[in-house]
Amino acid sequence: PRRLRRGGHRPEHRPHRGPETGSYDSEKKTVTLQSELIGNAAKVKQITRAFQVVDGELSYVVQMATITNSLQPHLKALLKRI
Repeated sequence: PRRLRRGGHRPEHRPHRGPETGSYDSEKKTVTLQSELIGNAAKVKQITRAFQVVDGELSYVVQMATITNSLQPHLKALLKRI
């Protein structure tokens, strides 16, 4: 998989999230992003967001880790073209 990195903090764009790192796999049609600095959520330590195209539909999975819990599923969605 290739690595992605969005550097720096741009106050005018997404002020609640720090730098993100990630990877993508063109064969599996997946993109995974991780952020460890969450400005507006003091208890959140890490967020992982995974996107995948399956049969022409986009799936989206968010996992979160807090100061008391390890990384675990938080949100799942399947986006269909209308």
